Amino acid sequence: MIVRVVQSRPAAPTAVRLNGPALRTIRELRGVSCTALARAVGADHSFLARVERGEKRGVREATFVALVRELRLSDPRAILADPFASSVAISEPPADDVIRLARSTGKTKAA
Repeated sequence: MIVRVVQSRPAAPTAVRLNGPALRTIRELRGVSCTALARAVGADHSFLARVERGEKRGVREATFVALVRELRLSDPRAILADPFASSVAISEPPADDVIRLARSTGKTKAA
């Protein structure tokens, strides 16, 4: 799978907006502690905890890619703040992770 963040302004660092509660749910389903995940992706555990609580939304592109890898997400949109209007380019169709998450939160879009 290829994950690429499309930048609107190349000079500015890319911040990927995450859905913190979704990130926490998936992390817990994977049986990984916040501290262990933060260590694996090279982030501070208190920063990652703030992201999960929704106090902080944006993470660097490298952190986002590392989270996707460590959580073994088949579709990175599962942890995005707005998975249907994001700047993340996915080379594969949406997978079950994002569909299950959308259904559990009641945020599905009509076709």
